[in-house]
Amino acid sequence: MQITHVKIEDFGPHKKIDVDTSSNIVGLLGPNGSGKSNLLEAIKLGLSSTAADNIDSYVRDGTETAIIDIDFKKGGASGKIYRKIGKSPKRFLEWDGQKYTKAEEIERILKDILGADKHVLSNAVFVAQGELDKLLFGVQAEREELFIKMMLLNYMAQVADAADSRANKLATTVRDFTVLI
Repeated sequence: MQITHVKIEDFGPHKKIDVDTSSNIVGLLGPNGSGKSNLLEAIKLGLSSTAADNIDSYVRDGTETAIIDIDFKKGGASGKIYRKIGKSPKRFLEWDGQKYTKAEEIERILKDILGADKHVLSNAVFVAQGELDKLLFGVQAEREELFIKMMLLNYMAQVADAADSRANKLATTVRDFTVLI
């Protein structure tokens, strides 16, 4: 999937950003506190409906709502994900000539498009300014925290626990037929 256009309004410190991303982007440059990480967080929130903080906390001070509008393409098809957060939230996904408005449908379609569910996306690691330094040279606890997040170990542990629970439940319902033979 390639993100071709990003528009955000009243998100974090940004009143409005409208960026054509149809060419290859290597990185975002700007001084400390200019909102680079907020732009990445908006994209992550748009695609996964999850955020590092309370979603409403991303609404710019003095406003009631924020808008995330992302255009993308994959395999020759085009799509759009739109999210309005804050007062009167709204969302929709346009994909392959269809418009989806229900959260379950949007999550299912995005999972198919992205090849990952919202839990994997919510654990995506955007290395913010200073984070790489923590990973390489930080104290042990900082390095471990970033490593766990990067390797999706928390999520994988939850998946393993669910699989073990299901296996144990199945094991208790299976009968030993060798006694009957």
